[in-house]
Amino acid sequence: MDTSLAIDRRHSSGLEMSPPSIITGDPFALEPGRCILVVGINPGWPNAEMQKTDCVPAHQAWESGFDGYRTHRRVYFQEMTGEPGRTKNADPRYNGRHFSRLGNTLARALGVAHEHWDAGANARQFFRQRAAILDLIPYWSRNTKNLNLAAALQKDCIRQWCEVVSAFIREKRPQIIVVNNRGEPVVINGMLGCEIAPVAGVGLLGGRTGADNLATPVLAHPFLSRWRITRQTYIEQFTEALRILGVPRPILGP
Repeated sequence: MDTSLAIDRRHSSGLEMSPPSIITGDPFALEPGRCILVVGINPGWPNAEMQKTDCVPAHQAWESGFDGYRTHRRVYFQEMTGEPGRTKNADPRYNGRHFSRLGNTLARALGVAHEHWDAGANARQFFRQRAAILDLIPYWSRNTKNLNLAAALQKDCIRQWCEVVSAFIREKRPQIIVVNNRGEPVVINGMLGCEIAPVAGVGLLGGRTGADNLATPVLAHPFLSRWRITRQTYIEQFTEALRILGVPRPILGP
């Protein structure tokens, strides 16, 4: 699949030939209708240290079957024994630079964060109790400059994964789907069965799913590391986009 997804076939597409990353945490534990779904486009291949900590054990877990892999990934957002609430109390695989900012910002935007929420432990709690994490294209990549992600939609493995994502949405009925990267609208539309478009005046893309018969709201924002606005401005834009899409508040309730 690597070469077939390359924009320039003379070079690698940037995909890492490793088992896909399909689960982060335990999304199956979330309460149907009282959660959201946060999706990325595809996971970035980590540094050498994290490959040893996470990717190699995950590969080994895959070899024992799905249950073994699920058990390995289930504790990703759990607190380890020690001093609860401390950043160092996270699972060694936890990517705090990515998930802490994302989790805390979304928790505030959705109105389910405590006033003083700002730590990694609070973000991990949000992902344990309120938000599922999935990638639309679950295969790792080292670099996406030569990667034609839209072409992946035609691959049998991605079509099958699309069916899994759709089944998950029907089962868990997330109140909203948040896409952490608005830069691949063809992939977003193809995998979620929606037609996202600019939401007037807020810098986000929005729409609703159609294939699952739930009309689930979808909001896509710029990739986390490319946010160039303050958290409060993002929350205001997020709230306004929900209003324009006709999403009632509160989304998740107490």
